[in-house]
Amino acid sequence: MRGQAAIAVAAAILLTTLILLVALPKRTLGPEIFIEDDVIEKREIEHMLRNTIEEAIYATALDYDAIKGEDLAKALNKSIELFFLQKAAEYAMIRGVRCEITKTYISSKTSDVIYINETYVEVSCWKGKTRQVAFVHSTAKATVEYKHLGLFNGIKAKVSLKRDDTPITLINYAAVFQTKEKSDTKVYPALGGLSPRDAIWYFNITNNHEIKIGVPPELADNPSCKVIIVATSVGEGAGTIIVANCKAPIQPQSGGQ
Repeated sequence: MRGQAAIAVAAAILLTTLILLVALPKRTLGPEIFIEDDVIEKREIEHMLRNTIEEAIYATALDYDAIKGEDLAKALNKSIELFFLQKAAEYAMIRGVRCEITKTYISSKTSDVIYINETYVEVSCWKGKTRQVAFVHSTAKATVEYKHLGLFNGIKAKVSLKRDDTPITLINYAAVFQTKEKSDTKVYPALGGLSPRDAIWYFNITNNHEIKIGVPPELADNPSCKVIIVATSVGEGAGTIIVANCKAPIQPQSGGQ
């Protein structure tokens, strides 16, 4: 008897479940799909923005003419706008969503070196009456020391990146040298390639990343030589560009006997 009762209860539960599965979709399937699409769209826009920033940092460093003293923050801002415009056009064709940058704030800091220390980019997207807003805010700290590295003198850069308040423990980085020869600016490889695909990956749990670059004597003796270093997160939208002299600047001697 108990076995028959248990079977009857199980059959009743199964029947009730089947009835609910048939009856409920008409009332809940639409809103659930709408909410899911809304979340997916938000994630897609955020990832598009993060990738844009990281790619723009590399592109800016590759084209940036440090010899001419260009404004580093303005150069990066132009690259971000250009890269996002291309990605937004592709996204509009695929998803039917229009996106545009609505606010940017990019600043550079000058101490012994020049580097990007803060980046904020905000975008708005529309599809019909639905509006999405996404933003990325990152900060960076960088210092450069001139050291003897193996056969050559060189540079040891220390970099810390954050997205909002989250430390970036995994980065990729690359570097090039720039020199002025007559009226031409020439670029020489230093570390990796100025592309996220060719860059060097580095993990440090403390978020204090050290990048060491040996400077060949023929470049170190060139007073026009600059080293340009890129360090970015991997898919987080954080990063910086560092511009430093290839050789330690001569410190003025203090007077006195």
